[in-house]
Amino acid sequence: MSSKERLRTVFAELTEWPRDNMSIDENIADLRRHEHEFNNRIAFVYSVFNKSRENYIGCLYIEPGGKKVYDSAVFMWVSNMFTESDEILFSEAKRRIADYWPFKNPAYPGREITWSEWETIR
Repeated sequence: MSSKERLRTVFAELTEWPRDNMSIDENIADLRRHEHEFNNRIAFVYSVFNKSRENYIGCLYIEPGGKKVYDSAVFMWVSNMFTESDEILFSEAKRRIADYWPFKNPAYPGREITWSEWETIR
């Protein structure tokens, strides 16, 4: 996994995921959990590809906010090969969430809200 150092700052200021020694079985377990959440409309994960669908660019995660102020939390990442696409993905994700999802106040932790602010919001 070439982008693991950057991924450790996507869901919190610094996490251990993905671990250096993460196994294929652990990765498959993560994918099964995401599938369960998606099928039960708990949370949503989308793979992001380029227009030709030849290159896997990264992922977009939409989860319950878990905070009174925010009704959802949105996270995303791009692989190291596509870091120049990060801002494009962010702006396009924001537009599509505003246009197509029912959220009144989605949060973008680590992007529009600092991690320290996010941790203090109840």
